[in-house]
Amino acid sequence: MGYPVQPGMAFNLVHRSFSSVKAYAFLLGGQQLAPDSLHRADSLTIINKTKEFNVTERLKMYYSQADNRHQSVDANQIVFGAEQCDPYQLLSLFRYTRSTSIVSKIEHLGDQTYDVTVKLNADNSVAEMTVRQTQYWLGAPPTVTDITYTFEY
Repeated sequence: MGYPVQPGMAFNLVHRSFSSVKAYAFLLGGQQLAPDSLHRADSLTIINKTKEFNVTERLKMYYSQADNRHQSVDANQIVFGAEQCDPYQLLSLFRYTRSTSIVSKIEHLGDQTYDVTVKLNADNSVAEMTVRQTQYWLGAPPTVTDITYTFEY
């Protein structure tokens, strides 16, 4: 069962394959979705379904002042790693999934955070993006992993 929702409130993107379904649910909270409007998803839910398991991830998004529209790819899509990246969204084939600002932090249900810093070129395109993933374990010190992406145009 579903409920009709105005496009400025939320939208879903679903990818189906033979053995799995991956769905992205973006919450916008009433923002404009006109072709040149500025918009940022304030939260994201990712659902992975296969024959063996179902995983639902709920994420809270925070954004920097850096503009995500100065390069041909959506820099936000590689925050979780290249292997988790959806190639269609990386290439910005779905306009509404591309937030107009680059994320600065993503919180994953309180047990994980992703802190993002970017270095920009003179034309404000992304030169380098560093993602610091911090995993919090009950009763143990957090695990920190850094990965840096270098963009070449």
